[in-house]
Amino acid sequence: MKSNILYLTIYLASSLGLLLSSCGDFLEKDPDQRARLDSPKSVSLLLVSAYPSYSSAQFAEVMSDNVADNRNWYGGQEIRSVDEAFWWKDISDENQDTPSGFWSACYEAIATANHALDFIDSRPENERASYNAQYGEALLCRAYSHFRLITLFAKPYNPATASSDLGIPYVTKPEKVVFGDYQRESVATVYDLMQKDIEQGIPLLDESSYVVLKYHFNTIAANAFASKFYLFKQDWTKAVAHASEALGTNPTSILRPSNGARYTGLSTDEFELTYASSKEACNLLMVEALSNWSRFASHRWVHTKSVSDIIYGGTATGGSYALKPNLTYQGFNDLSFMPKYYEMFKKESLGDNTGHPYIGDMLLLGEEVILNRAEAYAMLGQLDLAIADLNTFYSQKITNYSGSNILTQAKINSYVPAIPDVLSPYGYALTGDALNIVKVVVDSRRKEFIHEGHRWYDITRFNIEITHMTFDKRESSVLKKDDLRRVLQIPQTAIVTGLEPNPR
Repeated sequence: MKSNILYLTIYLASSLGLLLSSCGDFLEKDPDQRARLDSPKSVSLLLVSAYPSYSSAQFAEVMSDNVADNRNWYGGQEIRSVDEAFWWKDISDENQDTPSGFWSACYEAIATANHALDFIDSRPENERASYNAQYGEALLCRAYSHFRLITLFAKPYNPATASSDLGIPYVTKPEKVVFGDYQRESVATVYDLMQKDIEQGIPLLDESSYVVLKYHFNTIAANAFASKFYLFKQDWTKAVAHASEALGTNPTSILRPSNGARYTGLSTDEFELTYASSKEACNLLMVEALSNWSRFASHRWVHTKSVSDIIYGGTATGGSYALKPNLTYQGFNDLSFMPKYYEMFKKESLGDNTGHPYIGDMLLLGEEVILNRAEAYAMLGQLDLAIADLNTFYSQKITNYSGSNILTQAKINSYVPAIPDVLSPYGYALTGDALNIVKVVVDSRRKEFIHEGHRWYDITRFNIEITHMTFDKRESSVLKKDDLRRVLQIPQTAIVTGLEPNPR
């Protein structure tokens, strides 16, 4: 697994995200090109760049079963990278909204985190305590970007095979040379290293050091991330513990009140500005990401009404989901979307008509946390607690929610046959009532996070078989259980320089 590879993180993204500095220029500059590090505040400013500057939502969503082909009806816009994602091909482009672009963005974020850690480690011992909050955030940032990478470019965690499954390079040192000696660690090693960073980082956080909490790893966001990490690692007890820390005694305080008047009464423009706002309590961690994803309604492979009818045709509660895609694109009634992303177009210069589109990317949400805990409770056999979390979740999601919508095991068991997913998770068995609860959790995630790319991770974690086809059904492809295409190919630039590719 070892090789000398081009360290993609050393190419620093410019403020527009696409124009990358040369290797020589990079090695002569600090990673953020803003200021010399000389205080805790300066490190905090640096760490704004320690989060992925690209989004994975577009390619992850298009690979899922949340989209379909609209071409025969509307001649939808066709983009090569989107077409390749739909057919689970190795995506050749390396710009924003592609796996290769996201790989680079994550390693750039890791490089920034490592630079912050290296600077703090170089301080005199009597100064280091004043940097504790920044040190904790940098550790969490490093773990987070590695987590995003390993959940896309490696197999899901399986205790039986993780020690031999091909992972990713886990980078812990700031790069000072163009070529570094790197290797793809095993999945088990990467998870162990992430866990070490998470467990060391969380106790060091101090929210008083932040001006805008939502753009840094605050305590709630850090525990939300930890709950997700441990869920993916199949450590159900720790997943519950960290989810409980994030949720506190009033879980609805970090859930989106989707069925309340504040949301149902919004105009389309107001909804677009509100959904991904840092002022929303449910948006626990955010970043400004370079992406065209807000324009997805014009793509060939989109969320259609026929797909929407499958996803939102019913709920386990018997009620109707309050927020669902119900807008059409330019009058085409089968194109269905929800305006979750507001595009911020940044011009290259004043008076210029060219520039780059950005979105507010929601990296962690309150709804993730309560569904993480519900799933973990089910895996621990604490079924009543899992159902209680689902009831808390749905109390904010169902139109005119009332006592008649309260979930019971019997109601869940009755609804489950309507869910088409067959769950075949790696490394553990799911049966009986626990299986049915987890299926409702997966169904709930699919509904809640439409357009956000979350569905892909359940498809891979639970080995769900899905089918893509053209509108006329002349071409189709099935992503079967254990299909090698479930693991995205690493960038060609990394392969060419010696990093071992994923099998195909």
